Amino acid sequence: MRLSWVAWIGVWAGCSQEDTPGEEASDGDGTDEPGPETGACGAVTSFQTTVHGFVTDAADRPLPFAEVWLEERNWAPGEKGRTTSDAAGIFAVPVDIPVVEDCWGVATQFWLVGESDGLTGEWPATRILLPAYTYGEDADMGTLPLILE
Repeated sequence: MRLSWVAWIGVWAGCSQEDTPGEEASDGDGTDEPGPETGACGAVTSFQTTVHGFVTDAADRPLPFAEVWLEERNWAPGEKGRTTSDAAGIFAVPVDIPVVEDCWGVATQFWLVGESDGLTGEWPATRILLPAYTYGEDADMGTLPLILE
């Protein structure tokens, strides 16, 4: 257990501080021409998908016309996509997200966030984005709602 904790700290430290968006590395041929964008963990690319889900209040009632967006909070903080839920509280957020090779969930942390008439809530979305990226499909929250309180 102690070794895995130490390894986790090493990966986190290597990825969280050195992977900077927009940082370009030399292509290694001795020229000053930049190579592909890389970070301490590996190549930095992007992935386009759509996050599907539904939004409810604390009493499990659908929230129509709620604002829903995806945020990345630590590697390249900011909003990655936004939409409004339909009359049944269902939403589909198209997103273009950064992928940091070998550091998913360490260098990047994604959250679905919602707001409606003073109610707010958030849901950790990295766990549905990784399989979507791995299998080239949309990200689906399944039966778990984004709850606004």
